[in-house]
Order: sequence, then C-alpha cells, then structure tokens
Amino acid sequence: MNDLFAKVALNIPARDSFDYSVPDHLREELKPGARVKVPFGSRRLTGYCVGLTTRPSVAPERIKPILEVVDPQPLLDERMLELGKWIADYYGCSWGEVLEAALPAGVRHGITSKTIRVVEPVLTGADLRAQAATLPARQAKRAAILETLAACEGEELTPHQLAELAGCSLSTVEAARRAGLIRYRRKPITEHPVEDIEPETPPNIRLTIEQERAL
Repeated sequence: MNDLFAKVALNIPARDSFDYSVPDHLREELKPGARVKVPFGSRRLTGYCVGLTTRPSVAPERIKPILEVVDPQPLLDERMLELGKWIADYYGCSWGEVLEAALPAGVRHGITSKTIRVVEPVLTGADLRAQAATLPARQAKRAAILETLAACEGEELTPHQLAELAGCSLSTVEAARRAGLIRYRRKPITEHPVEDIEPETPPNIRLTIEQERAL
C-alpha cells in the first residue's frame, strides 16, 4: 500500500498548502473538503484537506501526520475548493483564509460536527465470545479485548476506554484492529459552546405615562 498524503490549507497568511501524512486508520474517512487537526510548529491548528496524493512536494521523512479528522463528511465540495483557490490567487490571500470565511458562522464559532473514534467488534453476541475463546494463549490480551466488547455490548467505547477496561495497551487495541478482530467507527458529536452561556436578564425599564399611553 502506497503512503498517502494530504494537502492541507491553513487559516494563516501563507500562500501554499502544506503536506501531511495520512495515518492508516484515517485513510477511509478523510476526504477533500473536510477539516483536519494538524501539528504546526508548537501549535495544533485546524485546516482544510484540499487534496490527496501519493507524491508529496517535500521529502516524506520531513512530513508530520494528521492528528484528527474533524468532520465525518466534507464541508466543502470540489467546486467550492476550486473557487476558494481562485479567490485566494486573485486577491493575494491564503487558500485557508478564504475557506474559513466561506464556512457558515455557526461552524466557525464551534457549533460543529466533531467526531470521536469508537470501537466495534466484527462479530457480535455468541460468535464474538466464541472467537475470543479460539485465540491462542499468546494472544490473551486480544481475547480480553473481545471479551470486554462482548460484556459491554451496546455501549460505545473509545480505544482508550477499551484498553483500560481490557487491561491492555492502546497499541494492543490497534494490533487487534489490524488483525481484523475489531474496527473503528467515527461517531459524530455536536458541540454547542454557546449553550452554556446564561442569557442576560433584560433591564427593568419603567415607562413614563406618555409611553404607556402610546403602547
């Protein structure tokens, strides 16, 4: 399998997009037009995937990986990406700045469809327990993962939660995924940061007699 790289436009005054590698577990869900979280110097920024390629513009060993895919579905289609690039070139600003301005205000302000990874077994019920029982002793940790999923059937566990409950490491959970015993699914969650803001109490305004008559 060839390495996959994403072209990411950031909301900073930089004319070019930046290359980031796409980890194996994000290959299926990352599409152009979706937002991603990436390392940029000492910061962690949100950018826009504007393209995918197997041929990066810089040496692969210098490329950092994408940290997270923010959107389960792309927010911008190919036409909007191309229009954003044309506007950026015409007005001499960055592609990422144009795409940021193109988003609805609610998305820009944090009312967004963020996703988290949850684990689900390939098999369920009695088949899942039978699969755990057939694993050899040297794969006891993987068997514990399957048994934990069977005991927690119906619950949605993140990889970290599963590792803690099964008494294994996160790398063991990832190894079980690569072996085809489990799979990851992205679960969208909507964040409404303004919901926790208390509404202001309107001032108690006393009307004059003339004003009351006018009403």
